[in-house]
Amino acid sequence: MDIQLNINNNTLAVRSKPKKVLPERRPKVVVKKSSKNQAAAGFSFDPKPTKVKAIVARRRPQKTNGSTNPSVPGSPVTPKRPLVLRPPDVVEEKQHTQGELMLNIVSGAPKEKPQQKNDKQSRFDRKNKKTKPQINPFTKKVLTNKEIDEGIRKFSQNPNKRDVKDTDNPQQNGVSKTGKKVVRPSDRSVSKIQLFTKNPEAKMLGQRLVKPIREKVFTGAPISSLDIHPHCIKNLADILNITELTTVQQKTIPEAIKGKDILVRSQTGSGKTLAYALPVVQKLQEIRPKVTREDGILAVIIVPTRELAIQTYELFVKLLKPFQWIVPGILTGGERRKAEKARLRKGINILVGTPGRLVDHLLHTETFKLDKSKFIVLDEADRLLEMGYERDVKQIVEAIDEQRQKSAAEGKELDNLQRLLLSATLTSAVQKLAGLTLKEPLFIDNKDEDPATTMQTMIGGEMPDVDEDGSLVIPENLQMSFVVAPTKLRLVTLSGLLAKELQKKNFKAMVFMSTMEMVNFHHDLMNEQLTQKVLDDEDELNEDEDDGDDPLLKGMRFFKLHGSMTQNERQGVFNAFRDAKAGVLLATDVAGRGLDVPEVNLVIQYSPPQKISDFVHRVGRTARAGKSGRAVLFLTPSETNFIRVLEDKRIRISQVDMDVYLNALVDADSEARNIQEAASNLQHKFQELIADDKEMHDKACKAFVSWMKFYSTFPKQLKPIFNIKVAHMGHFAKSFGLKDEPTSFTKKHAAPKAPPPTNRLTYTERNPEKIKEEKKTRKRLYATTVTGPMTNNNRLNKFATNSRTLTTSEYGSGLPDMKRKKIN
Repeated sequence: MDIQLNINNNTLAVRSKPKKVLPERRPKVVVKKSSKNQAAAGFSFDPKPTKVKAIVARRRPQKTNGSTNPSVPGSPVTPKRPLVLRPPDVVEEKQHTQGELMLNIVSGAPKEKPQQKNDKQSRFDRKNKKTKPQINPFTKKVLTNKEIDEGIRKFSQNPNKRDVKDTDNPQQNGVSKTGKKVVRPSDRSVSKIQLFTKNPEAKMLGQRLVKPIREKVFTGAPISSLDIHPHCIKNLADILNITELTTVQQKTIPEAIKGKDILVRSQTGSGKTLAYALPVVQKLQEIRPKVTREDGILAVIIVPTRELAIQTYELFVKLLKPFQWIVPGILTGGERRKAEKARLRKGINILVGTPGRLVDHLLHTETFKLDKSKFIVLDEADRLLEMGYERDVKQIVEAIDEQRQKSAAEGKELDNLQRLLLSATLTSAVQKLAGLTLKEPLFIDNKDEDPATTMQTMIGGEMPDVDEDGSLVIPENLQMSFVVAPTKLRLVTLSGLLAKELQKKNFKAMVFMSTMEMVNFHHDLMNEQLTQKVLDDEDELNEDEDDGDDPLLKGMRFFKLHGSMTQNERQGVFNAFRDAKAGVLLATDVAGRGLDVPEVNLVIQYSPPQKISDFVHRVGRTARAGKSGRAVLFLTPSETNFIRVLEDKRIRISQVDMDVYLNALVDADSEARNIQEAASNLQHKFQELIADDKEMHDKACKAFVSWMKFYSTFPKQLKPIFNIKVAHMGHFAKSFGLKDEPTSFTKKHAAPKAPPPTNRLTYTERNPEKIKEEKKTRKRLYATTVTGPMTNNNRLNKFATNSRTLTTSEYGSGLPDMKRKKIN
């Protein structure tokens, strides 16, 4: 297209016969060719007649200098024109004003680049004069002719009004005075995060009529009614504030003082630890002459976890204050063996320990003698079996019997060995263990509904019939509920639940998760995003990162506890959370048994349990000793049948709507107008934090992969409910704050772990004979490689080699080192 500059004084000529002229439209101005002597001012395009299509009511981009386009401001001619709509094939995708949005709604413009005029695949069929169905880009619905006409009428009445609000599309509201649409962060989050789209429907389940199994916790009988030392009674009242007996204590303590083997089943938080601790202290303080350190170990208490061992040891320390001559001790993993050996040599009377460390000392510590033991107690027996300690427990019991037989053969007088086994659930595995360790035990069941079997002696090993999960008893003062949250909303729902409970004073909660990686990830994520950041001395506050809003859980302290932490870390976290007035503990099932943390208000099961007994033990961390408490279980819409399984076990649980917890996010978010916007804003913050922080992103990926492995290992009975094949991997990845597709990172983080190092604590090397043989082979190998065959002739050579090495390392000859010739 050539531009020609002609000078002509004649009047402007008008195109004689234009093919089409729009109403009230000035004809296109052109300048005819003139001679060189004539002068005229103006520009002219190609004089060929062009076809005028239509004009769009929008701001056009400015063209190059010298243009006479009347739609460009600042050009020689800028006439005013009425609004004219053009067919939908020419409407562009750009949306800057409310009017353009209305045009797109009316015309059904696609979200693609505008097509050319001569495009054969144009959406507007010029031959048939037909258009494709026009779709509202927001509601994704086909517009009817009536809606199209109404939109055209509204826009034609207000063509120059830029702040028109469309009540049908609330996301279009909020246009500035300049005509530019103001997009709120909440609007952007709702459209991008898409938490509330493509979710399965979360139905409200009807609650069945369930009659739960009840146990009476307190009997009303005072401690003084027991036949125990008065110092014990006063000590319990002064230090532990215990003046009333529980039902299991009233049934167990008198029988244990008589010296019978006992199998006890009672609900969590009913005082089982004191039920066996008081008889042990009472019988040991009666021994005359008094017990000394030289008497050795007289009572062995075996517990499954280190935290429970510490808790039990501290209880014995308090009970033995009136009887200072009885010495308690503890043996757990994670400590130096030399220090433990020193304590054993010095003397311990009541020993509390975990099975692995007890077996270790039993095989490798000569001073570890158990032949004088009068008591052996297995606390939380079901957990001992679940953690794979059956072989260790059996080995300890057999070692005690062997040592006692040797001592009896040597003519030593030994007292009878009393055995006690306690558990919150009586399963078939516990019965099997009781048959191996107990001899004609007295079975004490604390259920109220069957008084005939409350206390009975099982002669000949006859055990009561129980199913695999055993008798499941929930504390009466415990209020249990569950929330059905779509997979993508799990993380924000948990945050809303904590935000809602934070409004209460001295809020203390425990959140159970399935794997160590999940605990680490959620602990770091919530500390970073939901709580107030604590800066070190070297850190500086970045003003760009400070958005001026208070964190969602301001002032909340988060703790984490799992089995892979060091002993010092585990003990420090356990003591800190127990002493704290408020806080949230994220933990695995390592904290699910036996721990007595005071004033825990709420237990949250973020990951579903793989066994019904695990469910009972988890919720038993609250509502202990007659106090009230609450428990919440998180489920997805595909996992709701788990509630029917609980109801079949006579566990009554009610449903809570997810919006009850999400409303707390609306109150804390000043920009959000509803639940959807508040949840999307928080999810957007989570995803941005994880995407920007590489370390956090790796933790999220590892946590997701560990969850996949956990979810694929459910037992056969629960496999139809918790099925990895049915779970939506993309939605679950979003619940970890990940934007990536799971297939992009699962292979990287799903590599098999390296095998654990082989040492003397593994099962393959716990045979004493194998250990001795390996020591001999090591000596032989050392002798043959260093000094040749171990004979009398080369013993001197071995000594000379060692001494020569020491001499040359400490003293030099004083001569310079000889340089070696280089070999080409």
